[in-house]
Amino acid sequence: MESKIPELNAQICDGSTSVDDPCDELCGGAGCGGMCGGLSCLNGALSKAEEALNSAKMADEVRIAQYFPHYLLSFDVIIAFCIV
Repeated sequence: MESKIPELNAQICDGSTSVDDPCDELCGGAGCGGMCGGLSCLNGALSKAEEALNSAKMADEVRIAQYFPHYLLSFDVIIAFCIV
């Protein structure tokens, strides 16, 4: 299983690692204690997923603003209002 870590780090974190050194200084990896991806590591799955989530949140804000055009409410306030 450990032999697969460098390939997984490249796919998920966009890091360049080896079996002996499973932590890329810039992009992280499985041997970094939770560090993975980042602004310089945009080809990794984690960074792409974060970008997709941020785009979806922005799209929701635009859509909600269409229903509440006269209110300057934050996204969190509108969601809380809709849930109640």
